[in-house]
Amino acid sequence: MPILRRPALQKSSAPQGRPSARVNPGRLAAMHALMAVDRGEHAEEALARVTPSGLAPQDRGLAWHLVLGVLRHRSALDELVRLVAQRGAGTLDAPVAAAVRVGLFELRFGGVPPHAAVDQAVEGARALGAAHASGFVNAILRRQVGVEVAPELILGHPLWLVARWRARHGAATADAWMHANNQPAPVYLVAKEDPAGVAREFQHRGLPLVPVGEGDSGVFRAPEGAGSPDTWPGYDTGRWWIMDPSAVAVADL
Repeated sequence: MPILRRPALQKSSAPQGRPSARVNPGRLAAMHALMAVDRGEHAEEALARVTPSGLAPQDRGLAWHLVLGVLRHRSALDELVRLVAQRGAGTLDAPVAAAVRVGLFELRFGGVPPHAAVDQAVEGARALGAAHASGFVNAILRRQVGVEVAPELILGHPLWLVARWRARHGAATADAWMHANNQPAPVYLVAKEDPAGVAREFQHRGLPLVPVGEGDSGVFRAPEGAGSPDTWPGYDTGRWWIMDPSAVAVADL
């Protein structure tokens, strides 16, 4: 079958496949990164390599969102492939698997209109050199409608951990934790000095920061949709750094 995995080619540091004006560059970068992850590369390293500085910030953000989202929900996405295609995702060519996973993630978890998700996945497969499988990608994404996977897989955690947390804390509490874990993490920043001044600069740019912690901790949550941190006020002068509140608490201790 043409969609079965072929022998691996020599690894290249540059993305392969023909350019396509029809596929979003952020989605295409995400597919390249997912293929690299399947070869054993770390997700963040792959993303840094396939999202050059010339890529628009919104496309870089989309690539990161898609890769982390696919990896977070991969067990459910691969189960969908198995149920619909009657074969494992691991039997597919790497470009086909990447395109299908991105498309399924956008359909099931990304809130993307179906026609856009299907079209972009098909175009992505073509851009990656898998035009022969475009019909297969299209069929999988259209036939997944109404197909359900086990709720435990939707939680996106190892099944042994799901069972343990449910036994120890109850299903409602454990499932709430796991659903929360699956949400994109907010971005937090820590003011190096003068937290009030940093907050005012962000407010003037229409980016209201939300204080975190007790008193004047200098820790803030950035608003959703604030864009890339390298566009925020104070980035060039080092007035703050990105740091999770849990790491701040450890550093304080």
